[in-house]
Amino acid sequence: MVKMNSSLYNLVNKMIIKHPDRLAVQFDNGEQLSAISYTQLRNISSLVMKLLHGRDSEVIGLCLYTDHRLPAILLGVLGCKAAFYNFDAKGFMYARQVLKDVGTQILLVHKSFIQVIKNQIKEEEVVYTPVSVQGLEDYFVIQFTCIARKYCKSSLAYCITTSGTTGKPKVVMVPNECVVPNILHLSKLFSVTLDDLVLGATVLTFDPSIIEIFIALSVGACVLMVPPTVKMIPDRLLDIIHVRNKVTVIQVTPTLFSRFDASKLSDTILGDKSNVRVYCPWRREVPIMHLAAVNEVNRQPDMFL
Repeated sequence: MVKMNSSLYNLVNKMIIKHPDRLAVQFDNGEQLSAISYTQLRNISSLVMKLLHGRDSEVIGLCLYTDHRLPAILLGVLGCKAAFYNFDAKGFMYARQVLKDVGTQILLVHKSFIQVIKNQIKEEEVVYTPVSVQGLEDYFVIQFTCIARKYCKSSLAYCITTSGTTGKPKVVMVPNECVVPNILHLSKLFSVTLDDLVLGATVLTFDPSIIEIFIALSVGACVLMVPPTVKMIPDRLLDIIHVRNKVTVIQVTPTLFSRFDASKLSDTILGDKSNVRVYCPWRREVPIMHLAAVNEVNRQPDMFL
């Protein structure tokens, strides 16, 4: 039974208190490795909470750079009792309409995406302010001057848009009481523990990314953040998963998985020396998950979905 006041923030905060020194987030782009503990996760999220003070019950627009701070920024927004909407800078013209619809006045944008956004909006419609908070100096706060602020329900966790494959993309408002039971169910289904390393390779505009991050942080496990560029280089991604890190839980789209060379898969994450015990291919078109054990090959993932 999920408590009525359960939230993504509360789930992670319990782990911060219980496991302050354990690794919470690792980042690897194939060249650079970095990691933070649950205490450092809390510290970074506290910076975000300080930055966004007074923005409770509001949807904050996020255009984030993938590194070890990304989960902490999401947590910081939730800690403000606000919700987040992740968007792609290249699709800002569409995102702008969504932001208007949900009444977003404030965006937190990494400096690498600023020029792309500037090219899609009139200068007089926004105010750009570099973040002066130590540890977030590579971010900007963008405030709309032409959007009326709207207040969202306090239970709202995040907003996301549908793919648009069946028509015009729709905005979906996801409350904590919807996503928290899902997180708890999957962590139990996959038997995620403190010793797991969960792959976080899904882009933030696709909702499985939230599952990847919080299924790990809600139980005191670690999530491995991988930048989108690495996914375009299958051999490097495989090296990150199998050699440079010992990933145990993978949730990816079948399309991404199909990019790997079959012979290399059998020698790595599907081989007898694999650390992977759960592989969950995410399919939008299959809302009901089917669980099947795989026993044909020694030490293959214990679960396939």
